[in-house]
Amino acid sequence: MSQNLLDKIKTHFAGETVSQVSVAVGENEAAVSKVLTRVIPIVLDSFIELADQPGGTEVLWGMTREASESGILTNLTRSVSSGGGWLNRGVELTKSLLDERYTTTVESISRTSGAHATAVSSLFGMAAPVTLGVLGQYSAEHGFDAGDLARWLQTQKNTVVGAMKPEVGGGSIAPWTKIGGPSEAVPLNGYELDARPSHSGGHLYAHQETVAQGKGPMRWILLGLLLVAIAALVEVGFFLGQRRGGVDANGLGGDTASATSATDKGGNSAVAAPLAGRYDKASGNFIYDTGAPTLLKLADGSRLMAGTNSTESRLYQFLADDNIQVDSVNRTKGWISFDRVYFEPNSSKITGESQQQLQNIARILKSFPNAKVKIGGYTDNHGEFKLNLKLSEARATAAMAELVDLGIDATRIVAKGYGQKIPIASNDTDDGRALNRRISIRVTQK
Repeated sequence: MSQNLLDKIKTHFAGETVSQVSVAVGENEAAVSKVLTRVIPIVLDSFIELADQPGGTEVLWGMTREASESGILTNLTRSVSSGGGWLNRGVELTKSLLDERYTTTVESISRTSGAHATAVSSLFGMAAPVTLGVLGQYSAEHGFDAGDLARWLQTQKNTVVGAMKPEVGGGSIAPWTKIGGPSEAVPLNGYELDARPSHSGGHLYAHQETVAQGKGPMRWILLGLLLVAIAALVEVGFFLGQRRGGVDANGLGGDTASATSATDKGGNSAVAAPLAGRYDKASGNFIYDTGAPTLLKLADGSRLMAGTNSTESRLYQFLADDNIQVDSVNRTKGWISFDRVYFEPNSSKITGESQQQLQNIARILKSFPNAKVKIGGYTDNHGEFKLNLKLSEARATAAMAELVDLGIDATRIVAKGYGQKIPIASNDTDDGRALNRRISIRVTQK
C-alpha cells in the first residue's frame, strides 16, 4: 500500500464523494472531512484489535473479502447518490466493536467537529465498509491470508494510534479491555444476547439494546434520508456470512423446524439439514455459513468471536440458557455439528485449520465447569460399514483428545463413533455426503 494506510482509506472520501456524503448527512464538506479524520483511525484501530482477539482474525478476514469483492471502492460515489439499505450494517458493526464507548465517542467527535451526532454515526457507518474494502483489496494484491493480514495490521498499530485524537484518549478505544461481566454475548449485527451470571454459566436474554455496565442503550440508527443516500454502497454480506460458518444440522435442543426429520432402522432420528453454505469441490468439505459475527463474553472476563449460527454460539447459548434443558429421553436431540473441524481424507488426523474452533470450544467449556459433553463421529455411506464405524470413532476420539489437551478434564467428555448410521443429508449428492462427514457435540449435563 502507498505510504500510509490511513491516507489510502481517506482517498476514497475525497472530491465528488465528499460532496455527495456532505449532502447525504446534511453537513458541510469541511465538517465531514474533520469528522472522517477522527472516525477513520477509530474504525481501523477497532479492526486491528478485533484481529488480535481469539477468533477475530477469521471474522475480519471474511468481512474484508466480502467488502472488497462487492466493488464498494470503485462504486462509492454512485452508491452514495443512489440509495439503498445497508447503512445500519456499518453503524451497528462499529457500535458493537466500540461497545459502551460508542455513544460517548460519537458525542465527543460531534462537539469537537461541530457536526451533528447523527452525521457522525452515519460517517462511522460509511467508514467501516470502506475500510474493510481497502483491507480486502490490499490482501488480494499481496496474496495475504487471514494470518498475514492480522500480522500486517499489527505493524500499522502505532501509526493508527498516533492519529487518534485526544477526545478519544489518544490511544486504542476498542472495547476489549473493558468488559462488563461474565458470560455475555453481544452479536455484531445490532442485537445483544445478555447472559448474566448464574450458577456456572448464565441466563440468556435477547434484545436490541445494550445493558452492559449500566450504560445507555445502543439505539438503531434509522435515518430515512441517510438510508436513501448511502445504503446502496452495495449489499455486502460482510458480517461474516458467506465464506464459512455453522448450521446446527441436527437442531439445537431438538429444534428441527427448518429440516426434515426421518427415522433410520435403528430408531435414530436423521435430519436433513438446510444447505446454508456451499460445497467446496477442492477440499471435499461443506463450508457452512455461520451468520453475523458475535462477541461471546466468557466467565473469565475474556471475549470470544464467533458467528451467530456457529457451533460456538449454539453451544454457548445452550449452556447459558437455564430454560434449555438436556433431553435425557431422546438422546438424538441437542446435537450440534462442528462447522469448522475437518480431517484429512480417510484419516482421523485433524487439519490445522480446525484448531481454532476446538480452542474456542475448550474456552466455552471452561466457562461452564459443570457441563459434560459427548462427541459423535459420522461418515457418509461410501465404503465398508465396519471401516466407516471405526473411522468415525477415531475422529470423535481425536477431537476429544484435542479438547483434553486444551485443558478440559477427560471425565467431562465421551466420544463415540456412529459411522454412516445417522445421516443428516442425502448421500446421493456431493453436498449431502460432505454434510454427513462430520463430528458433532451434545451437552449431556449442564
